[in-house]
Amino acid sequence: MTRSQLAAALIAMVVAWSATPPAMAEDLLTVKASPHASIEPAWVRLVVRVEPQEANRAIVITVDSAGFFRSSLIPLSGESAPAVHSFDLKSLPEGRYTVTVALRRSDDTTTTATDRFSVLR
Repeated sequence: MTRSQLAAALIAMVVAWSATPPAMAEDLLTVKASPHASIEPAWVRLVVRVEPQEANRAIVITVDSAGFFRSSLIPLSGESAPAVHSFDLKSLPEGRYTVTVALRRSDDTTTTATDRFSVLR
């Protein structure tokens, strides 16, 4: 590869990289349950990270197992909303749990993130 071909390839990579949006869909929203395994009655902390953007309107957190269900809607104020939200779940009964967080945006799109944890007897 000649020096000019290398320079052209490098410029093309820089242009492509700079045209990439600052946050991809998988970076907009994450959820992490901790610990992933616990003994009942369990205490589990959920940490939700939302990339602050003007279009963000709300997050809906759903915690579901065979014998338990809880859902909460938390309004967001766009770019001025906090990036990190934490929630404590206390006295959880035995079960396999799925945590789903849905980010609702002003353009009627929704992004979701999921984590799982177990509570043992």
